[in-house]
Amino acid sequence: MGFEKLFDHVFSSADIEHKKPEKEFYKFILDEIKNEHKINPHEIMFFDDSQENVVEAKNLDINTHFYKNLKSFFPLRFRLWSDKSTMSYFNLILRQ
Repeated sequence: MGFEKLFDHVFSSADIEHKKPEKEFYKFILDEIKNEHKINPHEIMFFDDSQENVVEAKNLDINTHFYKNLKSFFPLRFRLWSDKSTMSYFNLILRQ
């Protein structure tokens, strides 16, 4: 899908060895980003099509967006990137 061109990081549960909505999944990612870029959880945008996954990320102070399908995701993606007032740093956690 070419997400690597749009995001600074793309994470996969296969690489992390934890799955969403396990808290360890999100903590691994938060640690990676904080250590490399000094980014705080509230500066991250998390997209997912599972409400359970979105809730767990939100519990860790991550900005979230629930989408129902890719058709509803793509218009949001383009709106976010065209809006200069939106956060300047985005991360996508892909569903495996």
